[in-house]
Amino acid sequence: MTDAVSEERAMKTGKPATSAPSLANVDQLPVYGQGPKNSSIQAAELFPRIATEIAGETNKDLLVYLHVPFCQYKCSFCDWVADLPTSVLISGPDVRQTYVDALCRQIRHLGPQLMAAGYVPRYIYWGGGTPSRLDGPQIRRIVAVLGESIDLSRLEEHVMEVTPDSLTPEKLVAMKESGVARISMGVQSFNPEELRKTGRGHTPEQADRAVEMMRAVGIDNFNLDFIVAFPDQSLSVLRQTLERAVAHAPRHLTAYIYRPTPSTTMAKRRKNRPHLQQASSHMKACFELTQEVLGAAGYQEYSLGYFSRSEADRCAGEMYYFHLKGDWMGFGGGAVSVLGHHRLKNSHANLHRFMEYPLSFDSCERLKERQVEAAIYTLRQSLATEMGVNFENFRRFFGFPFGDVRNHPAVKAYLGYYRYCGAEFRETETNLSISPETRAKAYINVWAKAGTRPDRISVLEQGA
Repeated sequence: MTDAVSEERAMKTGKPATSAPSLANVDQLPVYGQGPKNSSIQAAELFPRIATEIAGETNKDLLVYLHVPFCQYKCSFCDWVADLPTSVLISGPDVRQTYVDALCRQIRHLGPQLMAAGYVPRYIYWGGGTPSRLDGPQIRRIVAVLGESIDLSRLEEHVMEVTPDSLTPEKLVAMKESGVARISMGVQSFNPEELRKTGRGHTPEQADRAVEMMRAVGIDNFNLDFIVAFPDQSLSVLRQTLERAVAHAPRHLTAYIYRPTPSTTMAKRRKNRPHLQQASSHMKACFELTQEVLGAAGYQEYSLGYFSRSEADRCAGEMYYFHLKGDWMGFGGGAVSVLGHHRLKNSHANLHRFMEYPLSFDSCERLKERQVEAAIYTLRQSLATEMGVNFENFRRFFGFPFGDVRNHPAVKAYLGYYRYCGAEFRETETNLSISPETRAKAYINVWAKAGTRPDRISVLEQGA
């Protein structure tokens, strides 16, 4: 928070003002003092380094990610905010306002430096958490600060994630007037019992009404997101959910195959309960039903679980991210950025630190220093798409060619594991991909093995 905000809050609460760094001395703050090689990068050094790294590149596109780490409840299957205590996740309006203050301060400070480095913002994506927990004035304020700090004239897509029970007509008007052109609504299921088991706080009827509200304010470009293949999900219930979703005629539908992430409540519950163990045959049957129902309704699958009515309706921002088409700047506590081959991160675990000191980062590292870990994460994202890994995008993003990590034992083991799980790889001079016929099978077999880390399976164990 700024000194003025801190002092004003102190007067209102009677508590001493928390000392916060001012813009005058921020360049002396370390971005990270315990780096991978125990080196410290000062804030004043960071963006000149980034500008130097990308100086010779013709592609300086940028995705702007806005992270809002607040929800109305903690879903039992979600790992995005699993490391946030529930009390923090469902924080009230005062905490959210403090967070917005910090977020705007960060944008004002870093936005001009992104512009000076030559970046061209193409996409804005609000995620979390639940960005629609913010009220209309807060949404308007954040977008106004963005417009003051970076050039949005060449923006191609502006997306916000929402939940059905967090929407109001007033918020939707604020979104539309602020330039949000697509809404991604997490419905997860149209079955009330499934919603209850997963910890969702909304009803199927609220999801129906949310669609009506969006259309009433003139927002027709929206996608509905679902989880398929919950451990005890029946095919008949899944079909009912999918058919009810199709009846709303969204431009886009996303079906995420449930996989048990160890940190989530649902995964912990099922660990010692055999009847809840996930079977690849069940996951496969659920996903094949999803493909059948959505395909019959005219939706085309262009990435694993991503279905659109036309090429124009595809999620451009997500494909930018999956295909490494450029760098991204993550604003907020819990966000990750990759700029000029540097990865910057603010951890959820340090959310209160971010609200007090939003102009520094918890960690900063050159991607070269942890190239294998980062490359493996990229493989998981890219290989789920039609394009797969594009070698030129990889080189531009990481600063080194894919061949530099191709024969590393961990990468070979990772690719070997997917091959063991049924993937058939296709490689050209420009791309490495998994064939459409084997993509779903491979990923389902990987995800069905709860607790297995494919990057730690040896090549010999998997017969690669």
